[in-house]
Parts: sequence; structure tokens; C-alpha cells
Amino acid sequence: MQDALDLARRHGWWYRKAEDHTGAAQLYCRRDSEEHCFFPIFGTGKSPGGPARSLKRKVRTCTHRIEEEEPKIEQAERLLSGADRLIAAAESLLHRARLHERVDEALAEAEELETIARATELLEVAEANVVRIDELIERADEWDMEATAAGRDARETLAAEGVETEDPNVPVDAAEEVIREAEAVLDEVPRRLERVADLRNTANLLRGRISVVRTEIASTTRS
Repeated sequence: MQDALDLARRHGWWYRKAEDHTGAAQLYCRRDSEEHCFFPIFGTGKSPGGPARSLKRKVRTCTHRIEEEEPKIEQAERLLSGADRLIAAAESLLHRARLHERVDEALAEAEELETIARATELLEVAEANVVRIDELIERADEWDMEATAAGRDARETLAAEGVETEDPNVPVDAAEEVIREAEAVLDEVPRRLERVADLRNTANLLRGRISVVRTEIASTTRS
């Protein structure tokens, strides 16, 4: 029951002692309003778990304090936006790594073809290799430019979030921590609010992206 009472206090509910023979105190969601939720608290009871669950449900479904919950909802939104940016930075770092691999592969193939072109006596083969070499070098230049841009975007995003690293694991770990913090804030807000449901869905989607990034990190490490 104490956990339920603590939850009610965090949501701004207030307690009034019993003033009649019933011995039941009252919890109210708002002090200065005719419109309010209330919950009776009895001094004895055979099954305290039932009233505790009922009180938690009452607190979480109360809509009288919606405007007072707005700062918490906005805080959760800011936290999840920060997590999104951290994950995006990790994705950019991984994208840059993939592009660098392509550049290395293209330049290695170009070098091999150049060696063959020099050694071959067949003019058609040599000319075809030269064309292919030019294509590979052009692609390598494009990928290198894209990789540079991805790295720059990642650094700028991480700097804004107060993180300096080239390791994608770091922003992913930070994002997970921020998501947990946002979810803790949302635990203090009535669940029935539509924006709360949307934010919880956003948190789940962010966790999905984190899972994909971690899988790719593990794959890159193995290779």
C-alpha cells in the first residue's frame, strides 16, 4: 500500500484525516476544486494488495490534473528527442564505416585491374580494365565524400549532446539510458493520456532501432 500512496503523492494527491465514525481517511487528486477524484483509506483490511492496486489505477486514470502533467510530458518528449539524435549519430558512424569499406574494396579492385591491364597483351582487355578502373575510382571518391559528410553529421550531433566519440556503442548506450529516464518520467503521468501512449510507442520504436544498430555493430566487429 505504501507504494500506491507514494505514487499518489508524486501525482499531487493530498490526504485528509477521517472526521467521522467510519475511520476512513480520504485522498483527493486536487485540493481547491469541486471536480476531483477521491479514494477512501481504511485503517484495517484483510487484503491490502487489492486497495493498493485500486488506488494506483485511480491515480493513473485521473484526468483532472492533465494540465499539471504537461511539464512532465514535455520533459519526456525532450528526452526521447535526445535519444533519437544519439541513435541517429550512431547510425551515421556505422554508415561511414560501411562506406569506408566500400572505398577500400573499390580501390583494391582498381589496383588489381590496373596490374592486369599492364600485364595483358590483349588491347580489348586492357581498355576494358581502364574503363572499369575509372568507374571504381569515381565511385570510391563519391563514397569517400559521403562518408566524410556522415562523420561530420555524427560529430556535430554528438557534440550537441555533450558526447565526444567515434565509437557507435557510446551514443547507443547513452540513448538507452535516456529512454529509461523518459519512461520513468512517463510512469508518473496518467497512462490514459493519448500523448503518453504516443511517447511510450516512440520509446519502443527507439529501442527497436537500438537493437538494429547493436546487431550491425556486432556484425562489423566479427568481420
